[in-house]
Amino acid sequence: MAILRLESGTIYTEISGIGQAALTEIEQQLSSLQIEIGQLPLEKYLPQPNLSKSLQDLFQLDILNLSQKQEILQILSPKATTSNYFGICTHCDLIVANLASPSLYQLLAQGSRPHVHSEEQVLYVLSGECILGFSHPDGYLIELMLRSQEYIKVPAGVRHWFSLSASLDLKAIRYFTQMSKDSPKKSHDEFHYSCRSGD
Repeated sequence: MAILRLESGTIYTEISGIGQAALTEIEQQLSSLQIEIGQLPLEKYLPQPNLSKSLQDLFQLDILNLSQKQEILQILSPKATTSNYFGICTHCDLIVANLASPSLYQLLAQGSRPHVHSEEQVLYVLSGECILGFSHPDGYLIELMLRSQEYIKVPAGVRHWFSLSASLDLKAIRYFTQMSKDSPKKSHDEFHYSCRSGD
């Protein structure tokens, strides 16, 4: 379950699933930033629900080789997932970060700097957890912990930062709505493996 902590120390812990109408406290706090958050069980998102078991097996591995990363992205790419939960996405990348990653602290240093994107970005946590931070328009800071099978849509231009939780374990997929200068290039580095919807 997601956890949202305000600068005042107030904590909220409930988010809704796909299709629920009532906004929870977390969603109300994020609505002024036009951020959408929710739970999405992998089985509902997959083009073929029977793929869930093979993906769950991959998520248990600390280190993924290139073919395993390709397999995950092939299953979860914008082209493969015909569901429209995240809108129209042109490309995606896979983030794999944990204590076994040699450049883990480099990733944490890059993500912890406040930044914006010129396109909408969706982060869907496959396993593990991460923390995103935001500045509320009323001037206070918000930290949001996302856990497995939770997602967040961050609109273009929203200032935010990213880190891992104390578990230092995350597998997540990021979806982007258009190619821009901020978009991940087709990369095969230690943390990211990217694909385009036409790949």
